[in-house]
Amino acid sequence: MITKLKSRGISYAILIIVNILLIIILLASIKNTEIYTTNISLSGGEKWEKFYGFSRAKVIEGPIDQTKQVFISNTSAFDSDGTVKVPNDVGKQTEQIVKNMENVLEQAGGNLTDIVETTFYTTSFDHFPEIAKVHQKYFGEISPATTLIHVSEMASPEILIEGSARAVISR
Repeated sequence: MITKLKSRGISYAILIIVNILLIIILLASIKNTEIYTTNISLSGGEKWEKFYGFSRAKVIEGPIDQTKQVFISNTSAFDSDGTVKVPNDVGKQTEQIVKNMENVLEQAGGNLTDIVETTFYTTSFDHFPEIAKVHQKYFGEISPATTLIHVSEMASPEILIEGSARAVISR
């Protein structure tokens, strides 16, 4: 009986040592591989980005899943000098926001079909039909997860809507 226990004990010890060695090898290979190989900031060219210290979008690439994840910040219908292109017209502002998102996605190597989630903030739910019409035009075939949130006001009174998005681009 003692001989059987000693032989089992030695077998278990060898098994444990082999497992520890495999874990050490695995950890050494992970240590030399970054989880994300790229973390890029993209600009929409607006003066507000530098003023407030933010990026229009962040692109994260990982070596494991072979995708780029793009996180697009809240976007308004601003042009590069910080002027609202279409004041007080929520439909045209929504169109401009989508075009601004598209511009950033193209910089990341993608397009609007890569969007998996949109969030829009509006100063009135009365704007919903116009927002929905534009959203359907650009995203109807894609059907991203979508949220519309009512806010009391924006940074400037002529801004009626802002939007943010998340995209996953296959490499």
